[in-house]
Amino acid sequence: MSKYRYAEYWKEKAKSGDKWLSPSTQIYKQNDLIFVGQILNIYSGQQESIRLLFPNIKAVTGFLQYIFLPTAFIGYFMIHEMDPKTIMLGDGTFSSLIDQLPLREQFEPNTKETMQEVLSFVQTAWTKDDETAFFQLEKALRLLESINVEHVVTSFNILRSPSGLASWLVNEYENEPVLGINSLEEEVNMNVSEFLQLSRDAESQPFQSKRFFHTLDSVMIL
Repeated sequence: MSKYRYAEYWKEKAKSGDKWLSPSTQIYKQNDLIFVGQILNIYSGQQESIRLLFPNIKAVTGFLQYIFLPTAFIGYFMIHEMDPKTIMLGDGTFSSLIDQLPLREQFEPNTKETMQEVLSFVQTAWTKDDETAFFQLEKALRLLESINVEHVVTSFNILRSPSGLASWLVNEYENEPVLGINSLEEEVNMNVSEFLQLSRDAESQPFQSKRFFHTLDSVMIL
């Protein structure tokens, strides 16, 4: 069984601090998956952007199940009177806590059901082949995006390569009137053609990989 399926693996990761989350320690290797996620919640004070490289879809599944989703979902609840130590990242029993916690008033009552469905899609991915698991996590994302609360964003994307990430960013900026492609060029300090070329070079050249991911530090939507 994959080590990524064990809660203890992620508990140890969480205990190791922020080093493993740092983009500066990560260099793209062929077939890596790139995870980008956002947790923004004005009510809980959360404002986190996450960008990580994972070796396979099962590693992404474990990160979602034991770290990302519990971190985001905790912000949906009123837990100011609870000892936060009772809710541990990497705890495989997190889904069983959902029914016991009070939702913030900004969330619809059926949000708990949606959260359970999201976690169920992720859990199902463990038993699937890689492509089907990828599809399961995409379904979890679509469902997650249906939780529509003002000033709350919980979102993630899984990209298969630096060039895939670059193309996704270009598309996002082109289709967002408030941003526009000029904003992206200013943030990465190069024109789109250079940015796309750098992303392709990053797939085979370690130095260019570090340079590419460094340029992303200033990208507003990451």
